[in-house]
Amino acid sequence: IDKVCELLEFFWKLKLPKSQADALLNQLGSEWEPVFDDLCKLLANATVVHADETSWSINSVWTFISSQARLLIYGFHKDANTLLKIVDKEVFTGTMVSDNAAVYQNFSKAQKCWAHLIRKAFKLTLARPDNEEYRQFLETIVGLYRLACGFQKDGRLSPAGRTRKVAELTQTLNDATENRIFADTAPVDDIEADYVRLINELSLLGGQGELFTFVEN
Repeated sequence: IDKVCELLEFFWKLKLPKSQADALLNQLGSEWEPVFDDLCKLLANATVVHADETSWSINSVWTFISSQARLLIYGFHKDANTLLKIVDKEVFTGTMVSDNAAVYQNFSKAQKCWAHLIRKAFKLTLARPDNEEYRQFLETIVGLYRLACGFQKDGRLSPAGRTRKVAELTQTLNDATENRIFADTAPVDDIEADYVRLINELSLLGGQGELFTFVEN
């Protein structure tokens, strides 16, 4: 309830004692429960849903965004049960845009967030600014993303043409990652371990068809 009072004061400038905040939320909860259910239905029937979560002092904060609905939820666990309450994988047939956390696996269509992936590559170059391999890898994946965005916006491409472009992008990604995936040398420190994990992650997502969904769809 202390956290609730902080949120009410921060977002809505309501400085309330605990008893009033508790009474207010109980009333609002009763009034808004049908609205919350309607928002979840809008998300479940959306073409595209963006989802993300981050740690909070009480469990996690989640956000879900579609063209018709926005949900920001505090204090839920970061697990499959939370996701099931909002976007049921058995009902949702659209594209889920998310990071590569395990909780988002097994949707029928998925687009992994490039911002998360590129940020990891930037982190490597900041940690090792003199490492040419890290810098070239960053340039490669940023270039791939920009190229994919260009294909997405190209109205001249047919569905078959888009499929071919995705195959080309995936092959370019494979060329940039396969040497390090099959290297015999183990990582020498935590930074290089992060690099290897990022390469493996990109290779896996490319193989699963979850990096360039937005080009075709």
